[in-house]
Amino acid sequence: MQSSLDFTGTVERILQASEGRHLTSKELSALSVLCTTQSSSKRGLDVDLGFSDVDPNTTGQLVEALQALAALASSVDWVGEGLKVVQQVQTGETLDSWLQVEGKALMERLSMGLEAASIVLFIMNSPGIDRSVISEDAIEACIVLFRHHLSKNVLPAINQVGHIASTPKTPTTSAKKRRRNVDSHEADASKEMKKVYRPIYKTIGFLVQIVERLETLVQKVPLDDQPLLMISSGALFSLEFDPVLQADISLTHQLHEASVGVITAIFRKYPRHRHILLEDLFPVMLKLPTYKKSMRTFAVHSSAILFPTSLQRLCQTLVPNIESGSIQTMTVLILSLIQSAVVRPLLLDEQHNHPQQLEHQEQQPNSESREQTSGLAQCQSVCDVFVAHLLRKCAKKGEDGGASEFRPILANLIDDLLLILLVPEYPAAEMLLTSIANGICRELLQLSQAKTVETTHVNTILDALSKICAAQARILRFHRERPVRNKPSTECYCQKMDGTMVECEKCLSKYHAMCVAMSKGTAMENWYCDACQLGRVVAFEQDRSTNQGEVMACSSANVRIDEAYCMRRLMIDYLSILTRNAGIVGLQDAYEFHLARWLLELKEQQTLQTRVAELWDPRESSVLNTDGENTLNGMLHCLSDEGRSRIVVDVAVAQSNLLLSHRSLIGLFVNQLIGNKNSALIRKLSLKAIEKVTDADPQLMIYPFVRNSVTKRFSDEAISVREAAVSLVGLYVVHSPAVANAFHPAFMVGLQDPGVSVRKRTIKILQDVLCSNPAYKGRAEACTTMLTLAADPKEDDSVRDAIHDLFLKIWLENADEKVDPITSPPSPEGDQEFASPSSKVLDLQFAQAGALGPLTPTRHPIQVASPSVTVRETRSTERRSRRRRLQARSEIAAEQMVEVAKEANSGEHLKTLFRDLLENESDGGKGSTTSGRRKRRTLAQGHCGMLVDALFEILLRVEENRIKSRVTFCNDVVAVMRTIGVFTNISPNDVHRHLDTLLPYLKADNGMSLEQEAVVVACVCNAIARVAPVLSNDELDDLGKTSLADDLLKITYKFGRDALSSAIQALCTMAHHKSAREHNPFRNKLLSLAKTFYGYLLKHRNDDNIAAMTNKAKANVQRALSVLGAICRYDESITGDQVLQKQDDAWAEVPPSELDFASLASVFERLFTDYLSKNDTQTKCAALRGLCGIFISNPREMLQMDQSGLISQVMAADAPMSLQLESLACWRDILLTEEARIESGEAKKKMDAKSSITLSKKISGDQDADATIFGGVLTSHASRLLQMTQDKDKNIRFAALDLVGHLLRQGQLNPNEAVPYLLALQGDVHEDGIRSLALRLLMIEGEKRPDMLRQRVYAGIKQAFAFQKIVYPTNEHVSALVSIRKDGTTQTECVFGKVFSECLAGIRKQRRGLFASLLRRFDLQNIRKSVESNAKSDLRVAEEKFTDDLPLLSFTAQVLAYLPYKVASDPLFIIYTINAMLALRGPDLLDRLASFLRPYGLSSSDEMEETNHEEDALEIAAKRHLPHHAKEATPLLVPDFDTKEFKWLCAEAAAQTLLLRLKSFLRSAYDLSESRIFGFNPDTKEEKDKTVFKGSTLTFDSSLSMSAHHSGEGMTEIDSLIFQYADYRKLMRADTNLEHFPLDDDEDSVGGPIGSSKKRRRSTTDLPENELVLSP
Repeated sequence: MQSSLDFTGTVERILQASEGRHLTSKELSALSVLCTTQSSSKRGLDVDLGFSDVDPNTTGQLVEALQALAALASSVDWVGEGLKVVQQVQTGETLDSWLQVEGKALMERLSMGLEAASIVLFIMNSPGIDRSVISEDAIEACIVLFRHHLSKNVLPAINQVGHIASTPKTPTTSAKKRRRNVDSHEADASKEMKKVYRPIYKTIGFLVQIVERLETLVQKVPLDDQPLLMISSGALFSLEFDPVLQADISLTHQLHEASVGVITAIFRKYPRHRHILLEDLFPVMLKLPTYKKSMRTFAVHSSAILFPTSLQRLCQTLVPNIESGSIQTMTVLILSLIQSAVVRPLLLDEQHNHPQQLEHQEQQPNSESREQTSGLAQCQSVCDVFVAHLLRKCAKKGEDGGASEFRPILANLIDDLLLILLVPEYPAAEMLLTSIANGICRELLQLSQAKTVETTHVNTILDALSKICAAQARILRFHRERPVRNKPSTECYCQKMDGTMVECEKCLSKYHAMCVAMSKGTAMENWYCDACQLGRVVAFEQDRSTNQGEVMACSSANVRIDEAYCMRRLMIDYLSILTRNAGIVGLQDAYEFHLARWLLELKEQQTLQTRVAELWDPRESSVLNTDGENTLNGMLHCLSDEGRSRIVVDVAVAQSNLLLSHRSLIGLFVNQLIGNKNSALIRKLSLKAIEKVTDADPQLMIYPFVRNSVTKRFSDEAISVREAAVSLVGLYVVHSPAVANAFHPAFMVGLQDPGVSVRKRTIKILQDVLCSNPAYKGRAEACTTMLTLAADPKEDDSVRDAIHDLFLKIWLENADEKVDPITSPPSPEGDQEFASPSSKVLDLQFAQAGALGPLTPTRHPIQVASPSVTVRETRSTERRSRRRRLQARSEIAAEQMVEVAKEANSGEHLKTLFRDLLENESDGGKGSTTSGRRKRRTLAQGHCGMLVDALFEILLRVEENRIKSRVTFCNDVVAVMRTIGVFTNISPNDVHRHLDTLLPYLKADNGMSLEQEAVVVACVCNAIARVAPVLSNDELDDLGKTSLADDLLKITYKFGRDALSSAIQALCTMAHHKSAREHNPFRNKLLSLAKTFYGYLLKHRNDDNIAAMTNKAKANVQRALSVLGAICRYDESITGDQVLQKQDDAWAEVPPSELDFASLASVFERLFTDYLSKNDTQTKCAALRGLCGIFISNPREMLQMDQSGLISQVMAADAPMSLQLESLACWRDILLTEEARIESGEAKKKMDAKSSITLSKKISGDQDADATIFGGVLTSHASRLLQMTQDKDKNIRFAALDLVGHLLRQGQLNPNEAVPYLLALQGDVHEDGIRSLALRLLMIEGEKRPDMLRQRVYAGIKQAFAFQKIVYPTNEHVSALVSIRKDGTTQTECVFGKVFSECLAGIRKQRRGLFASLLRRFDLQNIRKSVESNAKSDLRVAEEKFTDDLPLLSFTAQVLAYLPYKVASDPLFIIYTINAMLALRGPDLLDRLASFLRPYGLSSSDEMEETNHEEDALEIAAKRHLPHHAKEATPLLVPDFDTKEFKWLCAEAAAQTLLLRLKSFLRSAYDLSESRIFGFNPDTKEEKDKTVFKGSTLTFDSSLSMSAHHSGEGMTEIDSLIFQYADYRKLMRADTNLEHFPLDDDEDSVGGPIGSSKKRRRSTTDLPENELVLSP
């Protein structure tokens, strides 16, 4: 070891030798050896050894010599000189020679300067050095060299950008950005410059040494502001490194660590510079590397004890797209700065020793006296300041360093913080994330109340907040699923009990050796499980507390030494050991940070707080444990990795403010953002954000407050929000049956959504649910609703195709050959674990193939009987296996179909589905569409047979279980029969095989109710009718020998119209079978039945008073008419070619015995006509239904009946309502029957079978001739049919509207005539079904003819007005508003709101044309001239016509006020038009009123005086209850006063009054500024209309004084006119005064919620402070 004499002698010799010259490299090496010797000396030995023993003057001379070398090196621009050489001569030899000669000397000068600077700093940091030696110039020279070399040489070399033309900003430019546009010349230069960079790498060691010694200098030597700021700015240069090679990354890591250390040292020691240092970080952030490999280069310092493998995997899931292990250096620096601000807190019992601090605390107005000081207050302040600056820069747009640059920085920072959130060495990460979350929450609350928001900004901060919230959810889920085991458990961590296991010495519980990180070779004899080991820790701490004279946990409430305390103590003790031994930069700050937070939490437990406070300095604490098995540290090592992971998470969950605020964050999303009323963008993006959170913990989706909030968004007004809500739920319903069941009502709303994309998305989700979740509770309702949509002819084709694909997949698609639904039954709902879509992969291929749940692949070879017997699959066994799978699949599908039929109480939708699946592909369809439909048809046809077999198997099972529950049996039989009825239409051959199973049900002895028996026998009869054509002659004979014909006859006597009609159809089909004999039993029975009922009707034909008959007799008459009508409809002997008896022919009564099939139609027609004239309404209806059967079989007969006036008679307004309803039902049946006949091809087959039909008629489609007869007849009665849509009876209205819809669809009704009536039905405020059906018809017509619809709107408004007056005469006022139920509340909307939104709102031209046409109706002056010219012969009619329009104008104004405007240009255009009208008509009307009243002395005699500047005499009179009693109104009572003219003028004033009110209402309701109103120009083309929101608290006053019915004795018409006159003048004065007000400055304000009466420019600084503090 050298002595102090050696230091002095060496320094003196070097100074003597170097006198007059610079120091040599050999001399510098000798000085470096001295520095190394001093630094390696142990503390406590040779305290005087070192530079402190050298004479201060000598040391000063040495420092000056070293300073000169540092100054000389500061001028070396190694990279610049090398670049000059490369640019001058592009030859490798020249550069190499320069490097060996000139470059070598230059590099030697630079290296010597760096080494000299390092020695200077070491000398100044030496202990005991004389203060006179410390030279500010020398320090500055070292700092200048450090900055120069780092920026000019090291940074270009590491980033490899030295070949780029040198500019002041060149070195700081990212290499990735610069390398994009290099030409060939620069490429060659870049290659040569690599030789220049190589020597620079060797100097980085000196640079690291300089930075480390600068850190020591900052800690030991007081420095001025300038050198401190120079050091910090120089150190920040190192953060701009963007290394290209992996070797460069490891090379720069040491420099990064040193730079972080020196900046942290300045930040810790000089609080006055903290604000400046934080601001300096942001410009550097813009220059950080963005290349993925070089962005995160700082290795995370973590201990394998406190951050085991399980925690590493958990942290990796928090940021799944980023590899854990390294973070950005900038992140490390920020955390180091925050942690360096920690101070030792002042406890209560220590405050008497610090009176000055206590006095300062008492002076604080908001602090409580004698309250414990927090050691983290400054840390929190640093966090808040940094976060505030960062969020402000992310929100602010700018060219340099704007929001677009800082938003990725925020995202990367959050990713880094989440990666180390659970690393105990970085406790400030949790605090910084909490501050970021708080700042974002405050900003979101402000944005949620703003009128307009920036999409990118909202998306950025919501994405950031969702990352944080998702991380919280994952950690809390980890804690919930893997809690700390503080009690012995009977199972291992993996919850399996096989494999190599070790046994706990104490509780004998068994664990896998691998689960506790133990192998066979390292197995311990006395091994304790984690639960027992934690119990030992608690006992150890409690015993130690007792030995130290403290009270045990059970003795005092103020001392709690429990598991939570001990787990915290385990972490603290281990961190103290790391602090003492590891020497990691910043670890001491992290240790103190943990202690300060713990002390703050223990403020209520003073005893424990005092003990914990003794741990503050781990080097001096006497209570810290040392290493050993019986210490806390030793016990921590004995815990398994899994146990330590759970302890760390448990401690974090208990004390972390971030994790405790999770519910508050979810509440913010649910209550403030997802339900935000101002911005659809915020709602949509919030749903996207919450999607990430629920991905982390899907259990959140079933929490009621989350479920209810998301469910409400299914009915949101914005389609993008609804689609986002559907997508959110769709991610989890497949994997979580609980979520699917919870959101079933929302799915039903989604299926009815007006948006096609939302409906399709909902259908796709339901497809996944039905394929994977066999226990889905809403399966039947969902299938029924989707079948209803598919059956709707107005449904979008893509939606219908999606529904067809769904049912094709779950019912008809071939099962996967690897799937066996028999051997793999669906798992119960409760056994399925929650899993997020991104963390759990479900084999949907197998699940979807099985239709009802996750199916598992069978193992090959198949094991049967005994596991030891193996059967080899052959081709035959494989076929049998596949057949068995298909049968099982068909049984599942059949069960679902039966459920659907039971839920819908009908099989019609199933019929429509299979009809569409089996239909031929359309000729005009696209190739993919045609191919898909062909595939569906092929699959459906192939599965029909197996489905029919499965249905009959279900029927047999139901019969076997009939004794268990009679009610269930009856409902099941009805549902199965309806489902079988579906397949009788599409696959009669398959039902034919099971006909014997169906026939016994015709006996109607199943013990069911009469209604249920009727349904069953009707289904069986329909099946017989469909199966009959495929019966052979022998089968027909066999059936004739049975009681089938008698059973069918009994049905006609026992059941109602539907069942008997089906029985007659079956009987007719069997009677006229192509193979049947002429006198077969069915034919004889049919004729006998006809004769029987004909005879009964003939008997009562002459009874004129049918109404006086008994109920039984009337019922028999009606049954007879129904039976004969059904025979006329289904008997094939009655055809369209048969000539019936003419109406003017004499009645030839045919005896029943002479009745034959040839005369049935002609005889029955006259009989029906006679009974139609009877006085009983029900008999009339039955007779009309019988005629309907004749019309269907012989369409031309309807034309004859129309000529006789029968059609007009039954549809007349004075006809009974039941008869009108029956007539509408009959016409509908005729239309649909004929339409089905043509579409099915039956009409064409009959036409082809007739030899009399020529080829030209076949080509022209003569099969449609009969259909045109029906349409022609109904078209001639279109006016009456449309009038019936306005009938007072709602049933007639609905039936008429339904018939109108069919006529419009078939093109047999003029839309121009129908649209006003459809619009009028929008005013049916009490019948939602009628309004909805009319709206759908309007939407169809609007898509075809938007111009026509817009032109007919006013006619529709007139019809709606008249409709309400007629249909609802008891209503006090005609209203354009209707109440609806939305989001759980009752709201009002305009009756034409949906028409406007769905049909007109999409085209600006259509909207403005509508507004203009409606507003023109208020120009009564022009209308008056037109009325007078058209009614000159009767002026009284003209007057009535003119004044009766006022209530209609009130109704129209109400419509305009409450239409759902979504863009600002709509209300602005209306206000613009009103202003234009009032500017022309307003002053003119005031002048005419003044001229009219002037002769009566009621206006100024000066015609040039302004007419409305103040109140006049009539306005004063209007203030009285009865104005005509006022003296001012006396001239109006004189006999020669022209009341009629005054009434006409007041009517014009009333119209303008409505316009003035409408203008004021729209301006207030949509919060439109005056500058926006007067600056609006409809001729200017706007790029995009801005969205507006209507306030829901304002109401529009559409009442008029002169049309209102004033109450009170003595009220006259003159009073009403005076009131109207006064209202008009008052509003006109207010409007004129408003136009003279100065314009406000809010030119950007286009609309918003009501409540912000004061306009101003948007600013983030003037928004109200709405602080959100995230707390548990």
